[in-house]
Amino acid sequence: MLYKNKFNLTGTEEQQAIVKDALDKIYFPWERLTFPAIPEIGWKNLNGQALEGALQHKSGTKGIIDGREYTLGVFYTHSGNIYIDNLLVNYPEYAKTTVSAEIAHSVDQFLPLTTDQHYAIKALMHNGDGTDHSHDWWEKFDYGTEYFHLIGEAFMQAFTLAYSDMPFDNSSFTHGITKEQAPELRKIIGIQRTDALIEPIIKKPTMKKKPHKMDQHLVSKQRSERAYFKRKYNVGAKVVQAVIDEIGTISRDQIMIRLFQLGLIKPVIQGPVIPKEWFEQNNLKHELND
Repeated sequence: MLYKNKFNLTGTEEQQAIVKDALDKIYFPWERLTFPAIPEIGWKNLNGQALEGALQHKSGTKGIIDGREYTLGVFYTHSGNIYIDNLLVNYPEYAKTTVSAEIAHSVDQFLPLTTDQHYAIKALMHNGDGTDHSHDWWEKFDYGTEYFHLIGEAFMQAFTLAYSDMPFDNSSFTHGITKEQAPELRKIIGIQRTDALIEPIIKKPTMKKKPHKMDQHLVSKQRSERAYFKRKYNVGAKVVQAVIDEIGTISRDQIMIRLFQLGLIKPVIQGPVIPKEWFEQNNLKHELND
């Protein structure tokens, strides 16, 4: 099953349905991720064969089912492939949380998060102090012993909390964020939840009235801006109009800033490129890699 042209869901129909439901409950704009090829989200026996990375933290407690230590899922940094352990088909809620946990690594790797963003997230988990603390984003010496102290692994919980409403048991990990810190994490990443910011704006009921003659210029200008953003950035007219209504201005720069904040505009090599100077003038992060 191809999910939103971004992930190839494999396994039985039941397994694919579990993964699809998990992805549906993660409110993240998947089009922002750039993979070398469409990655697979599938199912394997992770605890009975030497799959790369699967047994490296066997001595830990990355999820406990029926009283035994258990590897729930794995993520491959070179391809973005994700595999969930076969047994979790009997524990669909565990499976869905595991999908979100491993997807967090996809966001880290294929958005991708920058070194500055790693530092800011580390600071968020340390009350503003982003220094080393003898642990890092990824392991330095021994993955097995460092696993539960790594910020890159704690990001699984942080991402799930920030972009879904699924529960995540973070008791085994040293770090994490609270629900109150979730907005700050989204601010660091620079992408808001698609359910909380885009959908309510589009669906917000509005009172329609026939424009007065003196409002015709405003109506014409709004129509022009809707056409501009549709033509240049392929943003739907209803979304642009909703943003105009929300910010209360037809300033092209202000509309562009809001669309960028919502994750609907991203500078890319293949399409229209927003000049770097525009980001600096508007105090926004320039995400186009050099």
